[in-house]
Amino acid sequence: MFGKSNTTQGQVIRMWAGHAARAARVAYVAQWAFVGWALQGCVPTNTVRAVQTQDTSVMTISRYQGDAEAASSLRFGPYQVREVRRNASPISSLDEESGESRDVGHYQGYAFRLEGREAPVVGACTAEFRQDQQKQAFECELAGRTNKRWQMRLQGATPEGLSGAVADERTTMQIVKEHLAQATVPQAIQKADYYILKQGRLVGALHRQQSIVWIRPNLTPHERELVASATAALLLLQKAPSTR
Repeated sequence: MFGKSNTTQGQVIRMWAGHAARAARVAYVAQWAFVGWALQGCVPTNTVRAVQTQDTSVMTISRYQGDAEAASSLRFGPYQVREVRRNASPISSLDEESGESRDVGHYQGYAFRLEGREAPVVGACTAEFRQDQQKQAFECELAGRTNKRWQMRLQGATPEGLSGAVADERTTMQIVKEHLAQATVPQAIQKADYYILKQGRLVGALHRQQSIVWIRPNLTPHERELVASATAALLLLQKAPSTR
């Protein structure tokens, strides 16, 4: 009887010990599950939430060897504008009554070389800002490495109100002062000086005051070449001096 009782008691003890061990394991797992859940509030936010990456299509303009208006070299993103050569002169008119010459406008011309992701581009631009004409004129001739050429022409009632297009034989992009679909514009380039559009789709922008260039990602190399060269030409355009 004693041996049987011992056997039964041993089985009970082993069963109790097994239940106790399983209960301990469950409690241990539950405890660490709770600890893990509780510690989530202590983990730094940037390790548990997606951090917005910087928009690489937004590029800061860096200017070298000159002030902001007359820089002889500048860079935005992978593009560098070099070998800038300038000339400028006042536009004079003879007053018939007094016989005196007076300044009625300003002429400027410049040439540059653009280097970057696409083939190097060379450009030559001229601008005539006249007080005695309603429309101000700005024109550029541009050419790539294969000597393929395109033109850029802008006009406006004032030097600050220029708009127009950059185009070659197969592609035309509009250059405007305002872009109405603000919801599609990155915040960094809202109220930009110039917007570049292809068939109504925003492909580039220049914000001179904030020193920012924006070029839409996933453009074709040819589209990027047009946008980058037009942006470089506009960056080099100087404000017309007051003739008063």
